[in-house]
Amino acid sequence: LLELKIHTDLLATPISLPRLSLGQNNIRYTDKNEDSRQVLITHAYQESGNITPPQRPKLQYPADKTVNDDAWIKFRWNEVPGAKKYHIRVSRRHDLKTSYRPCFDVYVGETELCNKRTGLFSTDETYYWSVRARSAEGVWGDWSSIQTFSWCGPNPPIELKTIKQSGKIYLNWKPNPKGEKPVRYEVYASNMKGFKPSRTQYTLLSLGEVPSNLIAETSETELLIVSPDPKDKAQNKSSYRVIAIDEKGTPGGTSWPLELEHPYIYNSPPTEAKAGNPFKHRVLILKSLGDLQYRYNAPGYAFWEREGYEFSLKNAPKWLKIDPKTGIMSGTPRSQDIGETSVTVKIKRTWPYEVTTLFAYQGTNKKDTRSFLKDAPEYQASDEQTFILNVIR
Repeated sequence: LLELKIHTDLLATPISLPRLSLGQNNIRYTDKNEDSRQVLITHAYQESGNITPPQRPKLQYPADKTVNDDAWIKFRWNEVPGAKKYHIRVSRRHDLKTSYRPCFDVYVGETELCNKRTGLFSTDETYYWSVRARSAEGVWGDWSSIQTFSWCGPNPPIELKTIKQSGKIYLNWKPNPKGEKPVRYEVYASNMKGFKPSRTQYTLLSLGEVPSNLIAETSETELLIVSPDPKDKAQNKSSYRVIAIDEKGTPGGTSWPLELEHPYIYNSPPTEAKAGNPFKHRVLILKSLGDLQYRYNAPGYAFWEREGYEFSLKNAPKWLKIDPKTGIMSGTPRSQDIGETSVTVKIKRTWPYEVTTLFAYQGTNKKDTRSFLKDAPEYQASDEQTFILNVIR
């Protein structure tokens, strides 16, 4: 790394700024600017002493010191008279100074909170939670009493790996020794890197509505995932996750995603072509969309690292051609082409959706155009398939 440039903006919302108290307030401003400066600081506040803060909420569920096996825990508390907002915080600290997850340190207008994602809690862990209320005038009341709970369910499967056998690929995993014993598993697949497992259709930024990526439910710890035979109904995707479910039907968290090598040619090559007849075959491969990222170039959020692929023939008879974009091989052999010939297909990864941004070096006329170029070795990948094609009469 020759140079690192980071440009940031500081966003300060009113609720994050220091508050002024009734009486005298001492305010000090400092900076490290050695040149002249022009600074304007404006403080505005509304002073009131006749507003009564809301009462403390009473926590209802989960009850204090209980063990939960819910797939999704729905936090509930009583409705506080005059309250317009509630602040709930869940933590692994008894003083709640830090939240457990950002989704459990939020402001809601209802008297309950339920985040319907699996794996948000772990076994053998104590969680603390509390709620406070805010009036219509913006005055916060005191925090409720702090209650504790724990969660009981299966932990994510471990040691995901692939096994290649007879031109097919199997996904294999092990149950987690911690947590409840799984009785079955849900397997999810996608071409998106680090994808979100979902049993139902959901909305994804830049892609819109995407279908469920649940591909199978099994009591085994192995599943066929890549196959050249359409009868196998293999998903032939590049990324997989597994979720364990115990005998009570409680799902645990998702495993780490296992990403297969890509591009990877998975369909079987043809063995024969007939002289005088058109020949056609499409090479099928494992692909990747990459992950959702933000760039300053339009449209902003997109799958900027979505891969492209370039097909070519390293070794082939003159009559056989391949489309470099689609991977379709075609041609018509003649009578003089009768006999066996060796064919080698190559597929190479490309980056057609990437962008190059110009950055000017400060105080110079030089410009850096290397911003998002994928020319490093870790971004290069290819696959080859060699087979014997027999031209018959």
